[in-house]
Amino acid sequence: MVSFFVESSQLVGISSMGVMSVFSFSMFLGGWLAFGAQFKHILSALLCVEVVLVGVLGGICASVPVFSGYLFFYVLGLGVCESALGLSLLVVYARSHGSDMFKGLDSTSG
Repeated sequence: MVSFFVESSQLVGISSMGVMSVFSFSMFLGGWLAFGAQFKHILSALLCVEVVLVGVLGGICASVPVFSGYLFFYVLGLGVCESALGLSLLVVYARSHGSDMFKGLDSTSG
């Protein structure tokens, strides 16, 4: 006999994974939209890239629950290295050019 009733434990697992997927996708999309919308400071661009990374990390945890432990730490480690490298390059750039504005990156300005 086919039962149309679902246990509450199964329903909670499905709905929480769906919420996690929607939230991570919205962070991913919002990070890229914010990255494309701002054109002034390099630091805000780096923060937008970090928001995209958090969205990817949440998407990995929501979509692959079996291997998410290993993938979570790999992507988290890459994100930490990326943010440290970006911040150190930003400090070097700000000290040499005097600001963190994108307008100083123009190679044709002399």
